[in-house]
Amino acid sequence: MLNWLRLNDKQFTFDELRLGQFPKSDSDFEIATLRFCNDWLSDKREFEFQSSGSTGSVRKIPFTRKQIISSIERSQKALNFKRGETALVCLDTRYVAGLMMLARCLHSGMNCIVVDPTVNPLEKLGGVTLHFAAFVPYQIQAILNSPDLELFNRIQTKIIGGAPINQNIKTKLKHLPNSIYATYGMTETLTHIALQKLNQPGRSEVFHALEGISVDSDERSCLKIRIPSFQEGEIVTNDVVELLGSNQFIWKGRFDNIINSGGIKVNPEKIESAVEKITNDLSIKMNFMAAGIDDVKLGQKIILISDAQVSDTQQKKNTGYTCFSSHSLRNAAQFYSG
Repeated sequence: MLNWLRLNDKQFTFDELRLGQFPKSDSDFEIATLRFCNDWLSDKREFEFQSSGSTGSVRKIPFTRKQIISSIERSQKALNFKRGETALVCLDTRYVAGLMMLARCLHSGMNCIVVDPTVNPLEKLGGVTLHFAAFVPYQIQAILNSPDLELFNRIQTKIIGGAPINQNIKTKLKHLPNSIYATYGMTETLTHIALQKLNQPGRSEVFHALEGISVDSDERSCLKIRIPSFQEGEIVTNDVVELLGSNQFIWKGRFDNIINSGGIKVNPEKIESAVEKITNDLSIKMNFMAAGIDDVKLGQKIILISDAQVSDTQQKKNTGYTCFSSHSLRNAAQFYSG
């Protein structure tokens, strides 16, 4: 049976995509999808993907077909997707995450359902059978609060990337069926180079690098990545990690965001994670972020900014004292709500 790709309400065989036998579209998303499929199936050798700026300024990065295939095969070995299965592509195919999902389908021989990258991409799919899908956290948040959770649970393997996953989502995912992974990667690495299991069995806070990829850290404790098919040496990131070996690490936050308060370097992501746990335990619903502002004595003072009205002074104080273990950080922390 011929492999197929369904793009919104239109279906094509891989041969039709290769030969360019598809109608014109007014949708940038559909145009990007069809163009990439045609390029890949026509054996194009060089591709360019636009970076998000994770390791520097935003730019277009060239990759060879061989590098893309190496990335696909590492993922296939780790995630066990197979020819003849069906994958869902619900990420924007104008960017690397969506394009790499297409490439995985086209190279491995998976059938492919491609839908616009909406907040809840499952809501119009009905009773389809899906084996593999990739999402971003805001899509997961919507799915978890919708009737489409049943379809999500039936998908054999799910990966989630593109942004940190908050503790509330992680808690909801940990007992769901089938395999759910957080991914670590960026355009420069052709998306994920490491996976973190989010549900049982095997749930972990640790990212495990895919086979053949090695990791290290620099003097800033930022992750360095070596990929065999990449000839330019190590990729140096701005992601602060706790290194657990040459193929394992725990992500701590972004070096770009570090607050230096009285000589103590603090990751705001760590503060936000601690506050989120407290607000969840207390059933307080609010959006918030940790930040640093200039301070005469400390250089920078840590503040927590929230969109909620938290009127209980003692509650604010308790939150601060719970989150900031160091005495100097307790004195440096302030709570702002609006």
